[in-house]
Amino acid sequence: MFVEAGGAVPGDRSYNLLFQNPGHGRHWLKVKLVGTRSNRAALGARIKAVVREADGKTRSIYRTVGNNSSFGGNSLVESIGLADATSIAELEVYWPTSRTTQTFREIAADQAIEITEGAAAVKPYPQPWLKKSPEIKAP
Repeated sequence: MFVEAGGAVPGDRSYNLLFQNPGHGRHWLKVKLVGTRSNRAALGARIKAVVREADGKTRSIYRTVGNNSSFGGNSLVESIGLADATSIAELEVYWPTSRTTQTFREIAADQAIEITEGAAAVKPYPQPWLKKSPEIKAP
């Protein structure tokens, strides 16, 4: 991620920044929700992901779609960190307006998906900018 830092006033001596997130071998899932009866942006929808760890224990991860950060800078695509889990055993989406719940099972990790309210299946959510970056070597 490239960040232009500073420069707001003449004489500002901040430097631009380049961040690299190598991921450390952990797994993730990005979820884009599309409302049909609920609002199209799915604001207020709740996501519950149940993952099974290597030792067989399960844990639940919760997200609520919305403007959840300072100054409204939060993406409406929810990012779910899965740690070492390679799949999601169960993904549950609660839609606020229709008051319905959709449940999907055995979703592979390390992908972006789209779920439309009332749809029977998830579909891929293409993110062409999400490519594995080349290794950056120190000088």
